[in-house]
Amino acid sequence: MLPALYLMVLKAQESTPGTVEVDGHVARGIDLGWIDIHDGVGTYASGSDLALTAYVRTYYNPNKWRGIQRTIHLFDTTAILANWHLVKVTLSIYGTGSYDDIPMSPTLNVFEVNPANLDKVVMADYDKFEAYPLSNYPHTIASYNTSGFNDFVLNAAGRSRIVKGGITPLGLREATADAPNIEPVWSDSNASGFDWVSSFDSDSSKHAYLTIVYTK
Repeated sequence: MLPALYLMVLKAQESTPGTVEVDGHVARGIDLGWIDIHDGVGTYASGSDLALTAYVRTYYNPNKWRGIQRTIHLFDTTAILANWHLVKVTLSIYGTGSYDDIPMSPTLNVFEVNPANLDKVVMADYDKFEAYPLSNYPHTIASYNTSGFNDFVLNAAGRSRIVKGGITPLGLREATADAPNIEPVWSDSNASGFDWVSSFDSDSSKHAYLTIVYTK
């Protein structure tokens, strides 16, 4: 007899301002070479913007880069018990835009991140992203829904990153150039990336959420 399957949906909700930031983005810029902008420390962080973004941007100076931006989602997974087996975990974000003006055929995927805090995003988190994808199904410009939800089914490594009885951080970053550290061909003052709704937005129906299928 097969074990019974159970379903849990954990939706990100913005807490009282000044307490817990459940998502935010970090970036580094400006007017830097690729190695410096990719590997250096963060120069910007925010957990209160209405939109979240993962992008690569060029500067007008030849072969200089304006910025790379990465995003962190923090999910309260304290309700997940230690003895539950996670069969399937899906991260869903509500897309609002995508663009490839560099061009570089950008993709968006989920990655391990180890933030300094579990209640806010800070500049020091910029270099805390890993390069191994937690989903085997990245989104492209063609597949990314800019007026609806986009799903990322986590792979085995992704499911293992769900913190049972705690807070789970998940990172999203551009996956064609940023994650593998491959410098794109430069073009003047352009950007390639993806936008989606943050949990600071007043429309909670568009907040990011996790869908978890599990057995006991």
